[in-house]
Amino acid sequence: MLAENIYEEDTGGLSLGKSHPELFLSMMEGLGFLPRDFAHVRLLPASRTYRAWLDKMSRHRQWVMGAAALTIFVEGSVKDRKELLEPSKPKSAEDIEKIIQSHPLVQHHGLSPDAMDLIRAHQLVEAGHRHAAYNMVVNYTTPALQRSVLATLQTTLSFWLRYRDAVAEACGIKKS
Repeated sequence: MLAENIYEEDTGGLSLGKSHPELFLSMMEGLGFLPRDFAHVRLLPASRTYRAWLDKMSRHRQWVMGAAALTIFVEGSVKDRKELLEPSKPKSAEDIEKIIQSHPLVQHHGLSPDAMDLIRAHQLVEAGHRHAAYNMVVNYTTPALQRSVLATLQTTLSFWLRYRDAVAEACGIKKS
């Protein structure tokens, strides 16, 4: 599952034939950003800290730590619990286009549905990935590492919350 996910992210070989970073940049072009706008980004301090943590976890000697941080936390969503109870089935082209049409970037930011291939790719290949990611981490985390994996997820959340708040502050969004 992990190798399949990496292959898809790097090549798009299981969906639309383009890497997910390429698809992201195409989506951003649809919003008026050029690829060069993302080439030399200066990260906020909280962003650098969060990125350094993710890099550290991706190189952790216990692979399950990186897998937990990257597949459970970074690629996870608020829908994970539901997905684990009711794994999604492959979606039809019509189902995917309905998702595209209701996406906030289309609805609220005027992004053309034509620029949404990253979302299409995710919809084409994500069925069951959440379940597989959780199974991989749960089934291959030894009892001796369980507390460490949970601590990794907690630390990842802490860094992400600081990152999120710093980005919101930089955008002028105040906490209510």
